[in-house]
Amino acid sequence: MFASLRPRPLFQDSFRVRPHSQVLLFTAVCALAFLIRLWGSTALKIDDALETYHSQSLEWIYVPTNPPLYTWLLSLVHEIMRPGLPASMVLNYFLMVATFAFVLLSARRVLGDDFYAGLAAWSLLLIRQFTRTNFTMTHSTLVMAACAFGFWAFLTLLDRPRPTRALGVGTVFGLGLLSKFNFAGFLFSLALATLIRPGLRQRLAAPPALWLSAGLLLVAGPFAAIYLSANFDLLSVAEVRIDPAEGSGYAGRVLAGLASAGTAIGAFAGVLAAALAVTAPRAVLRPPPLSAAGDPALIRLVRDLALMAVALILVGILAGLVSRVSERYLHPFLIVPLPILAAAWLRAAAPGRRALKRFAAIIAAFAAGILLLLALEMSPLCPQACRDQAPYGGLAERLRAGGFTGDGTIVAGSPIIAGNLVAQFPEARVWLAGSPYEPPARPPGAPPRQCLIVWQEADGGTVAPPPQALAYAGLGRSRADAATRRVMVPSDRPFIDWSDPWAGFAPRRHFWRFILLEPRAEGESGRCR
Repeated sequence: MFASLRPRPLFQDSFRVRPHSQVLLFTAVCALAFLIRLWGSTALKIDDALETYHSQSLEWIYVPTNPPLYTWLLSLVHEIMRPGLPASMVLNYFLMVATFAFVLLSARRVLGDDFYAGLAAWSLLLIRQFTRTNFTMTHSTLVMAACAFGFWAFLTLLDRPRPTRALGVGTVFGLGLLSKFNFAGFLFSLALATLIRPGLRQRLAAPPALWLSAGLLLVAGPFAAIYLSANFDLLSVAEVRIDPAEGSGYAGRVLAGLASAGTAIGAFAGVLAAALAVTAPRAVLRPPPLSAAGDPALIRLVRDLALMAVALILVGILAGLVSRVSERYLHPFLIVPLPILAAAWLRAAAPGRRALKRFAAIIAAFAAGILLLLALEMSPLCPQACRDQAPYGGLAERLRAGGFTGDGTIVAGSPIIAGNLVAQFPEARVWLAGSPYEPPARPPGAPPRQCLIVWQEADGGTVAPPPQALAYAGLGRSRADAATRRVMVPSDRPFIDWSDPWAGFAPRRHFWRFILLEPRAEGESGRCR
């Protein structure tokens, strides 16, 4: 992974130590993961399917739990590529590479050394929540990139606190708030870490601070106004639990919060901390001063950023407002400072060439393990629960054979079906039954189109069509039962059923049911057509 385990200046021109070369190498790792994922299955999983479904139009609010920036970006990708798994993976891996690149650049500015900056960026692979973006994440992938980009932009502002640059940094922060709501945790932590240091506080005194605030409000203000006018419950959006267990009281809430915070932070940073302990065990007993590892003021800023993040979590717990801290919400708090502090700690500990090789080997082993785990998940050896192998391409062929022209309205019975049918029928208008988001209606005067209702048959029996779908189509239950058709599509690839492994590899059979309604005749009701 690294050409040399000696820091510059002796090897500052080494190919693998230069920042752009590190980014290219990480991009190659992501490209390999991308190919493995496509080799295993092209079906969209739940988060990617939901965002593909939402990407049919540009809206201020799709669901109350997430801001819209990720969906906007995915819609932009869909203007270039056809909707589907490749488009979603291109966006996700682009955001992973961006996170890597901006952590690398930030660490380079803080530590003043290309080699240790590379260590900081590659140590992201030791943070489990970062590597999970291979599998399930959408908005969390974007908020990581927003935090990394925002911190690097903030460092450039500290170098030259000019009003125009402050306006640009505020714009970046505003976009971060549109990525995921918990980006606010990063902003609060960074603000506190800056304000407690007089030198940094003076550099950002007005007018730069005013311009920064103006840029933030310019971007996030309209969304905040529209969001608040919709009367959404901010507490439920933040998933704050006021009373996690009936009768637990204040003490119970605090104890539950402290326990979950310790577990979440330990899971988030545990592997990275263990790798550092293995690399320089003596330094664990006598931690080295980090100030000598780079720019002292910036190293203190990064350290304070992590401390303030933990302090914010503790304040919420002690106030009795937060009783559960989940690892999956810690990205904005810790994804930037942890890898930079790890590299600073290694540089200050000066563990020697052999120990640094050991640390690089741990990172390389984890990178290989991530790829191996992904390959196993995509292989026929993994049960169906590992990934969605449902053959939506085959389903689309059956629906076309059943008479669907592909440009009507589809009502889907689940988020996964909705997203995958957006990919299969990009000209259609897809609505998820019961979803608060509905794609735009057809223009007034447009001729009526077909209405297709699709839902999946449960294992071992049948399921009724979603009642919201029938109401949307203006269809009674008796007529729906008479019009329902059933299709079976085998998996594209066989896999082993571990409940009966001696049966060997066999394709799984997938059953769907659908109702196809022809364009609405005069006098018929229903919004679907």
